Amino acid sequence: MAATVMTPPAHVLSGILTRPKLRYLFHLFIPLGFLSLLSPTDLVMVLVSLLEGLLSSRFTHFSIRYQYSAIITPFVFISAIRGTRNLLRWKWFKFKPDYLVIFLLLISPPSARMLRPLFRLPCMFQQWG
Repeated sequence: MAATVMTPPAHVLSGILTRPKLRYLFHLFIPLGFLSLLSPTDLVMVLVSLLEGLLSSRFTHFSIRYQYSAIITPFVFISAIRGTRNLLRWKWFKFKPDYLVIFLLLISPPSARMLRPLFRLPCMFQQWG
């Protein structure tokens, strides 16, 4: 950790912006259509945990399959709720909330299928049985 603090920021950023870590961020935010990013003040609460995972070199720290993202996930949902509120307050979006529902219906099921936590569960039970 001390070595990371002493390294130039550009070098640290190049370690964060790797393909697996960007995939991790994608997997965190895609189930809710990136609505969490519309409320960045709520995401400040998970910044330390998120940076801990992104600065780590252990794969388990930047994967949604392990317990390390359990601290982050509730705040992603809270910020998505507040991001939706922020979006609905915009003047040009005020009379089009149905578009948001359609957007979430188009994004959430395919992302759940892509991330596959529940779709693999029946196969896992057969392996354990």
